[in-house]
Amino acid sequence: MMPVRIALAFTLLFLFACKSEKHTDDVAVSIEPLSDYSIYHLPGKWVNQQSDTLKLEALQGKIVVASMVYTQCNAACPYLVSEMKQVESFLTREKLLDEVVFLLISFDPLADTPAQLQSFATELGLKPERWILVQGTEDLVLEIAALLNTKFKRVGDIHFAHSNIISVLNREGVIVSQREGYDTSIDGLFKAITTLTR
Repeated sequence: MMPVRIALAFTLLFLFACKSEKHTDDVAVSIEPLSDYSIYHLPGKWVNQQSDTLKLEALQGKIVVASMVYTQCNAACPYLVSEMKQVESFLTREKLLDEVVFLLISFDPLADTPAQLQSFATELGLKPERWILVQGTEDLVLEIAALLNTKFKRVGDIHFAHSNIISVLNREGVIVSQREGYDTSIDGLFKAITTLTR
């Protein structure tokens, strides 16, 4: 009977040893594979309003509220940001703000330099510890727009016609809720975020 118990113990030890884990400060954390629908599969580097380079996968583990804008926009984009700030206020009241980051991706990487993004953030009162504004190459912008179901087209020298979409991404970077247009409630965004925090 004893040899059987010893064999079973070694089998269990082998199975646990083979599980994929990441060790951080002596704490084992299981590594979950990203969904095929995750935006974090998108390669390439972005530059934020503080001139830091980052990959979107750095946001993994956070709930992300995202939209695409450009800083020369004087109507739709400030409105989208104001609605995202309503989400921020809701999360503050519900004490869920620490689990969420807000991501604004520029349509216009040529005009929206890090300095311009910083000016836009300052003007609208977007706190850098919670709001990330990024610009990337034109190819990257096209790819992320496709993943976020956002259409855009340059109109004239400085303006764009574009979809007005706010997305909620889960901790793995998969879209779980989207609000499009001006005539629909943002309550669905609140509900999606609240569900993800449970």
